[in-house]
Amino acid sequence: MGDGFMAAFPSVTRALRCAVDIQRAFADYNRKHPDFPIKVRVGLNSGESIQDENDYSGMAVSVASRIADKARGGQILVAEVVRDLAGSVAGVEFRGAGRRQLKGIPGRQQLYEVAW
Repeated sequence: MGDGFMAAFPSVTRALRCAVDIQRAFADYNRKHPDFPIKVRVGLNSGESIQDENDYSGMAVSVASRIADKARGGQILVAEVVRDLAGSVAGVEFRGAGRRQLKGIPGRQQLYEVAW
């Protein structure tokens, strides 16, 4: 995956909490090191995947990757299914980020930004 990484979670709540923790940790680092900031893009999706040894693949994984491609540094974007499954996770607010065309995925997908 080059300089990227992928993680799988048993629930969207855990995935969201991890994504927020990651962004908060980098924001804290960037405040302490303003000359060398690090900004990461996070994309979350939920769905069936194929597990082969220590790797995951499939459409749900591809969509998550394409969502991350649409994010800016320091941003968390999620698929509509993640927002729907999450319900009202404490401390997480979703803002509409528009319908976006994701590379190689038919149709435009509704994305949401996580306000962390």
